[in-house]
Amino acid sequence: MPIRGDPDSLSVGHHVDAVEDIRSILRQAAADRFDFVSIPLAAPQGQGVDYDFRPSVESCLTLEGEQWRTVVVGRVSESLDPDTASTFSEAEVLRSCLETELRWAAHLGLQYAILPPPHSALDKGATGSGCSYARAVGDLLAGGLFSLAALEDAAPVALQVPATSSGWKAWNRFRTLCDHHVRLCCALELTVDKTSEKELERWLAEPVRCVILSPSTFLLNRSGYPVLPKKAKALLEQLFRRQVQVIIAEPQSVEQNEGLLPRLSYIARLFQALPPLSQAERFAYSHMDTLQAPLQPLADNLESETYELFETDPVKYAKYQEAVFIFLTERKQEGRPMPFCVMVLGAGRGPLVEAALKAAERAEVEVDLYAVEKNPNAVQALRHRKRRDGWSSVQVVPGDMRSWDAPKKADVIISELLGSFGDNELSPECLDGAC
Repeated sequence: MPIRGDPDSLSVGHHVDAVEDIRSILRQAAADRFDFVSIPLAAPQGQGVDYDFRPSVESCLTLEGEQWRTVVVGRVSESLDPDTASTFSEAEVLRSCLETELRWAAHLGLQYAILPPPHSALDKGATGSGCSYARAVGDLLAGGLFSLAALEDAAPVALQVPATSSGWKAWNRFRTLCDHHVRLCCALELTVDKTSEKELERWLAEPVRCVILSPSTFLLNRSGYPVLPKKAKALLEQLFRRQVQVIIAEPQSVEQNEGLLPRLSYIARLFQALPPLSQAERFAYSHMDTLQAPLQPLADNLESETYELFETDPVKYAKYQEAVFIFLTERKQEGRPMPFCVMVLGAGRGPLVEAALKAAERAEVEVDLYAVEKNPNAVQALRHRKRRDGWSSVQVVPGDMRSWDAPKKADVIISELLGSFGDNELSPECLDGAC
């Protein structure tokens, strides 16, 4: 069962080197409180250039389809990087072998398959460009290899790279050569070495699917228990919030406190000790790192659910209220005659109207407020709130602000149509007709 957290849970997998009986492995993993296993796709005697592919399991019938999809991750053989070949013909053989294993992973319908690191781009003194490896993977993805087998919201191919500066450069080159394919992600091996914190922060902007913790990643503290180095721990804690999985490889030593389960317990403690999300973080969490479809509020009438999402922003409307309060206070101090004329253009369901009224109450000033909205369905909400909330100083104006003949000149115009950083509603030209 995943490690329970707030707002999400953490899935932790066990890295298995050899597969004798996949069912026994899954039973043992469940008993050890792991959520899935990472297994080699090919049997040991079926790997290499001169091999006839033999899967590590007997067939797809060994497990039910749901088990393949949820509790098994496959690993492509380490030796199948075409850029490590010494001749063109050998590279073509490796490319063919790579394709065979990935097609087997697609056939099983696994969560994802982990590709071996691009050694030709990572090894010191290597002269390979990594182009052949990336081309082979990119061609398979472009050809739709995983279009049916993988979940729509998941990337089924993960390139394993170390969390180092050279690792990021190799990953960036590889995914660029794959044309930034949406189904390619990253399996991050947490070996930070002397990598700076700034370089580590780059991984927070990458599509990291899982974090691999090898035995060498851990240190033993004074009590003899495994812990992560400071920088590795900080990076993992930040990646937890990006819904990554963790895969733990079993250490060679089985002495007390040095085995697999102490490492799992340590990761669980780290995850459950995360500080609670702030109100702003919780608001943004569900759509973090997600491209949103552009809205067209001028051409379309937005739905109530969309307005409701806007209104849950814990920061924006408080800032609007503070800005209006400062403006009204300054006008009052200047001795300007009241009531002040306030116009909310594109009022929606009324959050800006409410913010302006609260600001006026705080500033102890009188206002005449015009709430202009072209969406006839949202106008019903404005009229409802006027009755329910006693907005006696509010006049609801149904219609397009561009053709509205205002009864008098406004002291202040309030609108969300000006947009903000990353805003997809930018329509400032609409305000021109109301000024």
